[in-house]
Amino acid sequence: MASHRQSKTPSRTAAATMVGLTAGAVALVPTISEAAPAQTFQQVQTEVNNLYTQSEAATQQYDGAQQAYAQLQQKIADIQGQISIEAADLHSLQKMMGLQAGSQYITGGVDPSLQLALSADPNTFLAQASIADETGQLDAAQLKELQAIQAQLKQDQANAAALLAQQQTQVATLAASNATIKGELSKAQQLLRTLTPQQQAQVENGGNGASQTTFNGPLPPVSGRAAAAVAYAESKVGDWYKYAGNGPDVFDCSGLTQESWKAAGVSIPRTSYAQYDALPHVALSALQPGDLVFFFPGPGGPGHVGIYIGGGEIVHAPKPGAKVQYASLYGSDMPIVGAARP
Repeated sequence: MASHRQSKTPSRTAAATMVGLTAGAVALVPTISEAAPAQTFQQVQTEVNNLYTQSEAATQQYDGAQQAYAQLQQKIADIQGQISIEAADLHSLQKMMGLQAGSQYITGGVDPSLQLALSADPNTFLAQASIADETGQLDAAQLKELQAIQAQLKQDQANAAALLAQQQTQVATLAASNATIKGELSKAQQLLRTLTPQQQAQVENGGNGASQTTFNGPLPPVSGRAAAAVAYAESKVGDWYKYAGNGPDVFDCSGLTQESWKAAGVSIPRTSYAQYDALPHVALSALQPGDLVFFFPGPGGPGHVGIYIGGGEIVHAPKPGAKVQYASLYGSDMPIVGAARP
C-alpha cells in the first residue's frame, strides 16, 4: 500500500491590530497568510506519471522528426549529386558547342551557290554540302540536349531548395519536441525531490517497489520471425530507457519494438503512432507473441508501445529513469489503444 506524506497545512491566524480607540484612530486591515498544502504521495505519483506520459508523447514526435530529417538529408544528398552531374554535362556540352561555333565562324559562312560556282568538282561540293547538313542536324540535336539539361538542372535546384525548407521545418520540430521533453522531465524531477528515497523508488518503478526484470510464468511457444523479435526484446530487459534511443543498449518504447523486429528481418516505422498506422491491426483477444500493443491515446496517435510475449505479458521501455522490463498487459494502469502485427 502506498505511504502518504503528512499534509502540511500551517495556518496563521491573523490578528487585527487596533491603533487607538479615540476619534480619528485608524484600524489596520487584517492580513491572512496561509501556505499551500503539500501534495500527498498519491498526488505526486499521479502527476509524475502524467508528466512522463506527456514526455513519452513528445519523444515520439521527436523520433518522427528525427527520422524525417534523416530521410530528407538523404534525398538532398542524392539530388545534389544529380545536380553536380547535370552541371558537369552542361559545361561539357556548352564547351563543345562553343568550339564548333568558333570553327564555323573561322571558316566563314560562304553562300552555297557561290561555293558551287567556285568548285572545280561539283561532286566534291555536293558531298561537302551533305556533311554540312548532317553537322547542322547534329548542332540542332546538341541544342535540344542542352535545353533539356538546363531545364532538368533548374527543376532539380528548385526541388533541392524545397527539401532544404522541409528540413528546416523538421529542425524546428526537433527543437520544440526536445524542449517539451526536457521541460516535462524537469517538472517530474522537482516533484520527485519532494518525496523520500523509498517513495521515489516506488514512483520510478511503476508503483511496484521494484522493476519487473524477470518473468517466470508459462509462455506459449513461438516460432519464425516473431520468435526472433521476442527473443531480442527479452534480451534487452534491464537496459536503460533513453528518449530517442534505439539501441544497442538504450531504448525508448518504439525504438525497442522497431529494433526487435529489425532483428527478425522486418522493417517497421520508427514511432509508436507510425507503427500503429502502418501495421495491420489485430484484436486483443487474438494476440500472438511478437504483436505490438499500443497505449495512451493522443491527438497524434498512441503515445506508448510494447511487444507482447504471451501469457498476458509485454516487454517495454516504460519511461525515463526506468529500465526495459516485463509488465502485465491487463494489470497495469496504462490505457490500451489497440494492437498490430508486423
